[in-house]
Parts: sequence; C-alpha cells; structure tokens
Amino acid sequence: MTRVLNRLWVLPAVAVLALAAVCFGPDETAIAPQSTLSPTTLPVSTTVPNTPPTSSRPTVFFWPSEIRTDSNGAAKADVWVNAGSFGISGGEVTLDYSNSGCTVQAFTAGTLLGDHPLVGQGDIDNNAGRALLALARVGATQSPTPSGSFASVTLSCGPNTTVSIPSLGLSALMADHRFEKVPLTGGSAG
Repeated sequence: MTRVLNRLWVLPAVAVLALAAVCFGPDETAIAPQSTLSPTTLPVSTTVPNTPPTSSRPTVFFWPSEIRTDSNGAAKADVWVNAGSFGISGGEVTLDYSNSGCTVQAFTAGTLLGDHPLVGQGDIDNNAGRALLALARVGATQSPTPSGSFASVTLSCGPNTTVSIPSLGLSALMADHRFEKVPLTGGSAG
C-alpha cells in the first residue's frame, strides 16, 4: 500500500504534462542514457498469449512474448498496453534490467498515445540497469483507447539468445482520460 501511495504523485504529474502538451504541442526530445532514476520492484508476468490480447481488463506486458536477439546481440520489443474500457492519457514505464545481462540502447514512445506524445521524462542508466519513460498524450483522449504499444525498447544482449522477460523488471502506471490511475492487472501493474 505504501508503494502505491508513494507513486500516486505520477497522476498529477501526468495531468500537468497533458496540459502542457495541449498548450505547447509535441516534444521532439530524444532520450539519452542518464545517471539517475527511481528503482522499481514489481515483477513481470510471463503469461502472454500468441497475439496481443484484448479484454475489458487493462494490462501491460512485453510484446512479442519471446524476445530473441540477432547475431549481433540486438533485440527490439514493445511495452504493450491493453487499455480495456479506459481512455489512456499518459503513463510511466520503468525497466529494472540490472540482472538481465542486457543494456538498453533506446527507449522510445510507441503509438498508444498518438504520433507525437509529450515526453515528461526519459532516462536510461545502464550502470544501474534502470530505464524510465513517462509520456502524455497531446490533445483529446479517445475512450476507450485502442490497445497498442506504449513504448519500444532496443536491447543489447548476448548474440542469438532468448531474453528472460522477468529479468527486464517491467513496471507501469497509466492515467485515464480523467487523469485517474488505471487499475492495471497482471504482474507488471504498478
């Protein structure tokens, strides 16, 4: 309960970001590795269907359900959000990949929040093995929001290997069209 209360500051922050997005337009800020960010402690659910699921219960998970690296050790995956019956106006995704054997090369906005969402925070700290991306929609929120990619992550790991999804430490918070916390389900809900 304390962990949830400590993270509730995100909802007003997302509201401010959304208001700024409406007033000031899209932000083309690039996300480069940084040295500081808050840790996360929630595990990732490893039960993912063959295709991204849709239901009335919102969930967050990696897609594809099996992440394999190429011969250079590179892999790309999406942080997929099934919005259920909610309109998603913004959110925050944290990765705690310190025990994965991987580094994050890029952590970029997906299509869930539109073509040019406002980047509230984007940090990659490969020394600590943590990355954070906070985004807000520019403009009106459709309710329900169609399911889609909140973010894409590019990993560098060992060549020709399968990445352990639980080792990537996915955690997420989402805000609805009223800037209230979305009740995410699954092991990756923050």
